[in-house]
Amino acid sequence: MAKTESVFIFPFKKAFMKYVFTLCLFFSFSLLAQTTLDVGQILDVRSGKILKAKRIYIDQNTGRITEIINIKNKNSPTYSFPQVTLIPGLIDTHTHLCLNDLSLDGGFDRELEREVRTPLSQRINWAKKHASELLRSGFTVLRDLGNCGEWGEQILSESYFRQELSPTFIYSGKGLSAPGGQFFSFSDPELVHREYLVISSESELQESIIRVKSSGATWLKLYADNDPNPQMLSKKILSKAVKIGHQLGLKVAIHAIKEEALDNAIEAHPESIEHAVELSPKQIEKIKKYGITLVMTDLSGELRKLFYTFTFDHNRQFHAFAPSHLDPRARAAQQKGVPLAFGSDYYFDLQIYGYNFGQGTLEALLGLQTQGFSPLDILRMSTINASKLLGTSATYGEISKGHQADFIGLLGNPLENLNYLRHPLFIMKNGKLLSPNR
Repeated sequence: MAKTESVFIFPFKKAFMKYVFTLCLFFSFSLLAQTTLDVGQILDVRSGKILKAKRIYIDQNTGRITEIINIKNKNSPTYSFPQVTLIPGLIDTHTHLCLNDLSLDGGFDRELEREVRTPLSQRINWAKKHASELLRSGFTVLRDLGNCGEWGEQILSESYFRQELSPTFIYSGKGLSAPGGQFFSFSDPELVHREYLVISSESELQESIIRVKSSGATWLKLYADNDPNPQMLSKKILSKAVKIGHQLGLKVAIHAIKEEALDNAIEAHPESIEHAVELSPKQIEKIKKYGITLVMTDLSGELRKLFYTFTFDHNRQFHAFAPSHLDPRARAAQQKGVPLAFGSDYYFDLQIYGYNFGQGTLEALLGLQTQGFSPLDILRMSTINASKLLGTSATYGEISKGHQADFIGLLGNPLENLNYLRHPLFIMKNGKLLSPNR
């Protein structure tokens, strides 16, 4: 009997010991795969409060925050920044990575034609450079809204944006527009179709939107009007396009400049309306009622001064007129409680003026102060509000357990001076540190 027991018990003990050893090895590895970050204070963008002396635990495998505690002991963290104010990574909900406008807003349709004629490989290289500069200026999540030629966003998504240290990339692919796209005079049809999905009738919607979906896009972009081209999509087509987009699981953003186009866009009930230059008080009320997020894309502050100085003709007139119209409409939208998210609509090459793509986008964000927004308003628009619009609230937009470790380390409190964003000490993406732009 004793001999029989030894035959069966010994293998059991051996298996049990192996199991215990495996567990110990696993937990040891788990401890090693954890980053700890000590900071002097954290900005809670949701409450607007500053939280003092915090230790953040980050899972290296997922880049997610596993715990945030008060610093109670002297155990050495992986990183220690006792002088730093930590804020969430920024989100730009309206960018165009594949554009590189040299005209300083001196004629969009002419500049667009030059860029569309540029080989796609070159435009892809612009996008990679722009994305890197955005990340190093603190923008850790991007929504690209088209103008990338023949599905360049899909190429980028399947290659560059799979790298560990790149921004999170959300995109719409080609936008659906009325004939001519955004070319003021009807250009070469081949060029137009290279950049836009042209819609002449309702029958073309289903196939076009399925093509957007098949490119890997999670957003659909519609052009209610084609500014500077005067062509427009009808209210009926916009509404049907939104319905089809939603049925296919796509969120919808509508570009609308003119008042009539804004009426059509609002009644289509998209997730967001972009630009809204001629937005009226009555339309503000409707946007609020329908819960549509407004992405105004106003170039304010230093950028507005720069554009006014160096542009001519009708563009200069617009930049001179802009403050008297755009700023009151921005304040009215804020006062009415319209959901607002930051989108830069930045697509310029301003290196000779001292701005790379990331720094220029940051100036667009800081310029919102001239429209009456407080530092906390601006940070919310570019973090939790933007994340809510994108449907990523559980992952991005704030520093909280379960969220990705996307941070900016600042050498001062941005609620006191938002200009600290210009000189971050570090950027963290998915728990990995990188140097900022200088």
